[in-house]
Amino acid sequence: MRLPAVGLAPTRTEIVLVGVAATALSAIVRYALQGALNENIPYLVATAGILLSAWLAGTRTGMLTTVLSLIVSQYFFVEPLASFAFSSLGNVTGAGLFLLVGFTISGTVGSLRSTRIELDERNRLLERETAERKSAMQLAEFKRDQLRATVDSIGDAIMVTDRSGRVSKMNVVAEELTGTTFASLASVTLHDTVRLVDVNGQPLKGLLDRTLALGERLEVPEGTILRSATGEDHEVELSVSPVKSAEGHLLGCVLVFRDISERRAQEAELRRSQTLALRHLNELQAIYASTPVGLCVLDLEMRYVYVNDHLAEINGRPAAEHFEKHLGEIVPEMEAQCREVFDQVISSAVGVQNVELVGYTDADPENEHTFLVSWHPWRDESGEIAGVLVVTVDVTERKALERSLGKWRFVFDQSGWAAATVESDSNTLDLVNPSFASMHGYEVDELRSRDLKDLVAPEDHEEFNHHVSRAKDER
Repeated sequence: MRLPAVGLAPTRTEIVLVGVAATALSAIVRYALQGALNENIPYLVATAGILLSAWLAGTRTGMLTTVLSLIVSQYFFVEPLASFAFSSLGNVTGAGLFLLVGFTISGTVGSLRSTRIELDERNRLLERETAERKSAMQLAEFKRDQLRATVDSIGDAIMVTDRSGRVSKMNVVAEELTGTTFASLASVTLHDTVRLVDVNGQPLKGLLDRTLALGERLEVPEGTILRSATGEDHEVELSVSPVKSAEGHLLGCVLVFRDISERRAQEAELRRSQTLALRHLNELQAIYASTPVGLCVLDLEMRYVYVNDHLAEINGRPAAEHFEKHLGEIVPEMEAQCREVFDQVISSAVGVQNVELVGYTDADPENEHTFLVSWHPWRDESGEIAGVLVVTVDVTERKALERSLGKWRFVFDQSGWAAATVESDSNTLDLVNPSFASMHGYEVDELRSRDLKDLVAPEDHEEFNHHVSRAKDER
């Protein structure tokens, strides 16, 4: 049976199904406890069913469960058994009180359920409205100041132009890359400042005009060269975006470009370093064997080329059994997950960090484990990709701890008891649940990092200090 989600109005069918199920469950429990419960309290267990059904499907379901529970209890648990007749005035009174209590519980719990639904919806609307308002304010400020703060602080080269293409702002990085200064650019257009050529040295024409004429964002092709006024060439990543007014009128454009010449050199150096690392693999095996993480190298066919002892222990197989075997033969449960990431790294030549994999290994075939796995392209001496270096860490225990902490925080936030934690050194509030904030007339965010003493009446400060000192001494 599908239970209605809290926050959705149950259908008539769900009301009936939940009511019947709750009644049946409470009757079974009552029958199982027949010898332990006093015969004079036949309706005790039924109240739990009423509470459950009202929370799951609302007031009407709770009332239906109340009526059904009265009928079942009268027939099976109230003398005379197997009869709907009332043997005494006390039975009639008890049945009436049960109906009253059941309807009261149904109304109260149903009201709480409705209130929670309404509060959740209001919170969602408030968060959406806050996000939209914040976005609108940021956009307005961005357009009003023409990216002034960004131009002055960002590490990339920034240039801003008016609608005619004249440079109206540029930062120091842009001056360095173009070989000019802003002071020397009076009445100079963007085309006179930014000279772009392709990898063959041919000028790229019309790229900047598209943004100024049509107001379209432009991504310059990879391998574009910026030729400075001093004759220096810089390989750059460049994007051109229109700057518009609140009414949508084009005011100009902003250029963001980054010199990637150094990065290209670093990539070349990285390839050389990888080649050197591969050449000295045998020398590093002792280090790999003692590292606290699992390491292996897979060739292009996803066969094991190297496995350290820690990964062999994780997989529950000796390291020697891994060599030249396909990954699917060692960890078949996780082959599909690994294949997707492996193909991505091989095709893109870019590493993928901290992929979470879940499955079983021969080391612990009865329990599911969670692993954090990073994948890096492995190159041969010529710089070609020869496989993938895989780094594996078993984070099962950490995940379990994170889930426990999440459950504790949920109980803390949802508790009807007012609760808060205090920094022992400063007496400032750290964690505060909604009940505590409401009790003091504040929102939760208003109380965080606030001195607990601020919530105590001045005439009680002496007693408060006494209790704080005593608590610290006992700790």
